[in-house]
Parts: sequence; C-alpha cells; structure tokens
Amino acid sequence: MTVACATLYAVVGCCIFGPWWFGFFWDGGFKSVEYIAIGARVLLNEYFSLVICLVVGLFALMLVIFAFPTRLFAFLDRFAKVILPVCFAALAVASLVVYHTQGSEYAEAKSAFWPTDMGDLVKKLRAGMDPPAIEPPIAFFYLNNQTVEALYGQLEPELEETSRDVKSSSELKGGAEIVAGSGKVRVEGGKSGEQESRYDRSKFSTDRKCLEVMRYVRKTWPTSYYTNFWEWDLRKNTAELLGTLTGERVNPAFLRHVEPISTDPEETKRQVNKLWQESGTEMRSQLSLIHGMVFVDGDFEKSVAGSDIVLTHNVASDAISPSVPQPKASFRVIVPTGGLRPAPKGVPLHLRVFGNVTKPLGKDGFVDVAPVAIF
Repeated sequence: MTVACATLYAVVGCCIFGPWWFGFFWDGGFKSVEYIAIGARVLLNEYFSLVICLVVGLFALMLVIFAFPTRLFAFLDRFAKVILPVCFAALAVASLVVYHTQGSEYAEAKSAFWPTDMGDLVKKLRAGMDPPAIEPPIAFFYLNNQTVEALYGQLEPELEETSRDVKSSSELKGGAEIVAGSGKVRVEGGKSGEQESRYDRSKFSTDRKCLEVMRYVRKTWPTSYYTNFWEWDLRKNTAELLGTLTGERVNPAFLRHVEPISTDPEETKRQVNKLWQESGTEMRSQLSLIHGMVFVDGDFEKSVAGSDIVLTHNVASDAISPSVPQPKASFRVIVPTGGLRPAPKGVPLHLRVFGNVTKPLGKDGFVDVAPVAIF
C-alpha cells in the first residue's frame, strides 16, 4: 500500500512539477534534505490548496483502510506480485519522461533560484569565515606549562593506554611421501617461532599538548577568535548571508529596519556612519559578555608595568570611521617578567594569544585575558 501510494504521488508530481522531479531523479535531489525541504516550502507557500487536498485524500484513504481492512488487504495479498513490478515500471517510465522533457526547464529554474556557482560561493564564504588553522610547527614566545598540563589533563581519556604487547607466531611444515607396492613411507619436518613486540605510547611535550588543546578549543568554539572590527563585522555579515542562502531560519530578534539608500551624498554618509556605530555597539556588547577560552590575533602594543609585561590589542579602533568615534575596546594580556621568550623586535608586535578571559569588557575599555600561550 505504501509503495503504491508513493508511486502514485511521484507519477502525478512528474506531471504537475516536472522540473522539480527532474532534479529529484537526475540531479541527486533524492539525497539532499535541503532540496526536499525547498520543494516542501514551495508546496506550502505556492500550492497550499493542493496540500490541503493531499491531506484530505490521505485521511480518506485511511478511513477506507479502517472501514474495509479485510477486503483491501486480501486484494493486496492477491495482487502483491503484480503491484510491485508495476510500481517500479511506472517510476522508471516517469523518470525517463521527465529526463527527456524537463531538462531545459530544470536548468533555467535552477539558475534562477540557485545560481550555478552558488555552491562554490557558499563554500568560499564558509572558508573565509574560518580563522587560520592551528598547525605545527609553532614557535611559542610564552607558555604557561602548569595551565597547559591542567587543560590537557581534562581532555585526555580517563584510562589511557600506555603500552601494548603484540605477540605473533609462525609455523612452517613440509613433508614427502613415497609409495612402493602396498607400503608407503612419509617424512615430515617443521619449524616454528614466536615473536613479541612492545609498543609504548609516546610522551607529548608541553608544546605539543598545548597544540592539541588549542585545536580542541578552535573546533569546539570557532567564534572565540578575535582579530579586529573589520574581520568581526565581515564574519557576522557572512554568517547572516549564509543563513539566507542555505535557507536557515532567521531569528526575528535580530531583524532590524534598513533605511533605503539615499541619493544625497551627505545622507548616504550619515547612513553609513550609523551602520558603523550600530556594528561597533554590537561588538562591544558581545565583548561585555565574553567568557571562556579565546584567541586574540593582531598587533599588540608592549609596555612595562612594575615587574610585568603588558600587551594590549585594540580590537575596535578609531579607524573604523574617522567621523564615528568609537569607545575603546582592547584586549589586555599581562605576562610576568622573564616569562616571555625572545620575541621579534619592533612595535607593535604581531602575535596570537591563547588564553582565558578573566574580565569581560568593562568601563575601563579592557578585556583581561590570562595567557596560556603566545605565539
């Protein structure tokens, strides 16, 4: 019964929505949940009356099944061997018909709804959102060994295999047999041996453990990577664009009114400055709630405060727009004197800091980060 209903639905669908079924059969649509979801949305939005008819028909079929179960199932059992081949033949014929009649219409509809290079665009946008990968070799300028060991201990398995013994054995046999009249003589020889190998788990250095911890944090919290306002705003807008392209649901709380672009240069400048002001406010709002492990990548100013070295990176600089003043929002990293390994000369220093936020953005304009590694 299910196969027959599905076949009838597909055949009727091929007659009404030929281009969509072309993509379903011949362009991998049956493997794509997104493609099927697009078809469902089109039905619900554009052909709602047809959806109501389908639902009513389904309930009517269920009533018939409940009203005449004996006769219906007796009929299906009687003709089961005929129904299945007929259904498969009908699907094959329908798919071949749409292949020869709907290919061009499908190509036009696909290029209009989903441009040919849109898939590549989505991949490039997602790749552009990803910060640089954490890959060896890395020369650390600072490493908090105690914190690295503690963090790595939280990630490694509770019962870690430290060694393994592997035994293997081999046996070789050979024989010869001589038959003479009614008697026979058999001679056999053999050789056996056993080999034992021992494998010990390699011990990771602190630098390698730090590398594993950073990879874990990057994979688990990909948005905890901060460079500057421009890249932050680009990633935010790219994420919104990807959500639109891939059909993800939009949170109404994030919707905002966008003013039409004015033809007056002064009004256009005012609109642009307003957008920068809103984005800067949104970024500082996010920094005021920041917590956990983060990466900070950029140019750091180096100064000395008592016996400590202070590294600061202005993530929301005044260079966003000269006509839009932005309150200070900087990451501040304090390194004990002597803890910083030989670093490149010059100011500012281009570094990447991996650490734990100890204080989110406050009125002083700083986000304090306790460094775990600087490289």
